[in-house]
Amino acid sequence: MKTILAAQFLLAVLVSRAEDPIRPDPKMTPGAVFPYVTVEQITQKGYANKLHGGVRHVTAAVKRQVFKAYFGRVPGMQGHYEIDHLISLELGGSNDPKNLWCGMNWRGMGMTRRRRF
Repeated sequence: MKTILAAQFLLAVLVSRAEDPIRPDPKMTPGAVFPYVTVEQITQKGYANKLHGGVRHVTAAVKRQVFKAYFGRVPGMQGHYEIDHLISLELGGSNDPKNLWCGMNWRGMGMTRRRRF
């Protein structure tokens, strides 16, 4: 009986410390938009595509800043996480750290599809 209770306690501790699922924290990620973007700009083909000079590119420094805000450090396995926009770029969201959060990158962990929360 003591072994079962100890195992349940250990499981409860491990589950309480699990970083999954990660959800946007409204205090750290309230959302931010590009203030001067227009509907015409957003609807242009390639607007968000970084290969065409778009706005999708988030710099490594900004990614590190978001990781540190959420985890207190940059995780060793960064490929297990992805930086995601709370307000999507297609709706005028920006790359400001106030609009970015860490989501699980299920493909980077060898899983075939991303879980939606």
